[in-house]
Amino acid sequence: VDSKNKSHRNHSNKSKKSKNKNESHSNKRNSLFKGKRNSSVKTVKIIRADNDTNNETIINKKGINPETENNLEDILPDIDINKYKYTVILELDETLVHYCEEDDNYFVKVRYGCENFIEFINNFCEVIIVSTSGKEYSDIIIDNLNKDNCTINNRIYSDCYKDLDLSKINRDMNKTIFICHEDNFLKAPKSNIIKLKEFDGDEKDKEFVKLLQEFNKIQNVKIDDIRKVIPDIENN
Repeated sequence: VDSKNKSHRNHSNKSKKSKNKNESHSNKRNSLFKGKRNSSVKTVKIIRADNDTNNETIINKKGINPETENNLEDILPDIDINKYKYTVILELDETLVHYCEEDDNYFVKVRYGCENFIEFINNFCEVIIVSTSGKEYSDIIIDNLNKDNCTINNRIYSDCYKDLDLSKINRDMNKTIFICHEDNFLKAPKSNIIKLKEFDGDEKDKEFVKLLQEFNKIQNVKIDDIRKVIPDIENN
């Protein structure tokens, strides 16, 4: 019994550390709009592994009130079932991009291969990005990932909801995949999660290159319950 309790405490402490770490990352990103060093306008350099960079101006639109309703049954518009076989929901921070700062300079590093991955899967998957950061920061980053304004279908901002539970959104969980770097991402069902290692800005990271190859295998295959193949995708 003592061993079991000790294991439970260790798991609980690990979860708390992970939560605190994620909150710290989010607070840093949201500090773009807060604090005495920060004005309402900031320039952020967006960096890709191929050294393609561009500067974006983020404007804090004061007076925007986040939604307080939490009706998750209609959080998203209806999916076009004639075009998309599956829904892929991607975590923005530390999965697609990594935010960092040095003095008064702000950088967002884009994970190698994630843009090609999004562009490819959007041929047969609805693509949704979920951000745990502020809307103003998130939009400018997502806009940069959204090639020709046609590869990312929808966005969800967790700070717009009191208690966002991704397991309750209006999508068929038999056809939904979550791609993130943590097991407990906004209560997404674990059986629907493809977990990637946390992105820390490493230019040699190839997680999305491997993932694209796996999605290429399922593109033309009829799968009634995508959860049955997620372990194979994740382990290859």
